[in-house]
Amino acid sequence: MVEHLGLRELTTVGQDWGGPISLRYAIENRNNMRALVILNTLVRTFQTKPLIARVFFLIFANGVFSSFLTRRLDLFRRLALSRGFYRPIDPKAMEQYTLPHPNAKTRAGIAAFPKMLPTSPKHPNSSYVDEIEETLKTWDVKVLVMFSDKDAFFKVEEGKRIAEMVPNGQFAVVANAGHYLQEDAGEEIAGRMITFLGDSARPWSK
Repeated sequence: MVEHLGLRELTTVGQDWGGPISLRYAIENRNNMRALVILNTLVRTFQTKPLIARVFFLIFANGVFSSFLTRRLDLFRRLALSRGFYRPIDPKAMEQYTLPHPNAKTRAGIAAFPKMLPTSPKHPNSSYVDEIEETLKTWDVKVLVMFSDKDAFFKVEEGKRIAEMVPNGQFAVVANAGHYLQEDAGEEIAGRMITFLGDSARPWSK
């Protein structure tokens, strides 16, 4: 799509599993990047896992039984949507999270997702994700990192580490926001991004 539309000087914004997806595009297309915005995500294989993360992987990343819980009982989505927001969410916005996956057949992707997360160096996706961190360490692209303080999975400390690791990183804590910080604090995040792109990111090429 990027090539088809002829998009240039991109700023990618990635949250959760969208972080590695957007960042892989970025490091493979460095000449087409203007800046990076990183929200509550991972840039390396999980090093230490809080209790909730260990329980998550035990339940949802263990073969057929995990797939049954996710596809047939819809447990993954129920837990994510009940715990992922810290502030009240507009019912119309919540509908957009629930409508795409009405039955077991449509939840195949949700069932596959937890198994794709690299939890050890032996995981097949470990090197794929770790290359993101190794590239960011030396890349002089401007980076804005925002992590929320009420996410049980991705911690503020990891966001700070990422921002300090990159040569041109900025960090901000999004207060009183959960895992889906783009819903809990959308206007704040958008405002920080606008300021960041106006003041910090390299100007558009002419």
